[in-house]
Amino acid sequence: MSSLVYFAHSYRPRDAMINDYFARLMEAEGLIASLDPPSTHVNSAKLERHLSHCDAMVVVLTTGVSRSSYGG
Repeated sequence: MSSLVYFAHSYRPRDAMINDYFARLMEAEGLIASLDPPSTHVNSAKLERHLSHCDAMVVVLTTGVSRSSYGG
């Protein structure tokens, strides 16, 4: 049985290899990645709705992430 997993990650080109690694791990386990398109800001209501339809969440945080990137 497949599970829908919210896959939160950076869309920066330098992070593509690490994102691909995790995407392949999830696929090998029969998990279906659910993605949001790139955005310059976070819409918390949209994120909550998206998460409510998923079975789990995988977050990949790479170096260079700052609170200011997320409006914090």
